Amino acid sequence: MLTRLEDDTLFHLEIQSINDSLMPKRMLKYASLIYESYDEFPKQMVLYVGDRDIKIPSFIKEQNLRYNYEVRDIREFDCSILIESDDIADNIIAVLCNIKNIDKFFKRLREKLLNLDNQKREDYLRKLFYLLRLRPDINKIWLFVLS
Repeated sequence: MLTRLEDDTLFHLEIQSINDSLMPKRMLKYASLIYESYDEFPKQMVLYVGDRDIKIPSFIKEQNLRYNYEVRDIREFDCSILIESDDIADNIIAVLCNIKNIDKFFKRLREKLLNLDNQKREDYLRKLFYLLRLRPDINKIWLFVLS
């Protein structure tokens, strides 16, 4: 995702679900392409949404090159806005975060899903199950609440 922030900074966000040792090369390539198109280097971040500890390198250090970007784990962020949101899409994205009261969260999410028409419910459930594959640690909790 590429966007311009309120302070006029160009910002590039890459979402990554696995530890990829080649990430620095990819990010440098993206930065170069963005620079070529916009005549400015973006601020860059890799947002890790995987279930393991982050092992993604955040820099390249070569004889004639020093390049770095930020790597963050989504579980580090306070996602209470997403968790408490009335928008079910926000709630589903929150599955990737570090949720303090997971049982309460899933019970609330289940109630919201049950109040949707069948087509919307199926659509959101597909999205939820896709994201839950990235969080096998909470998959069993969701299945318990669903039953």
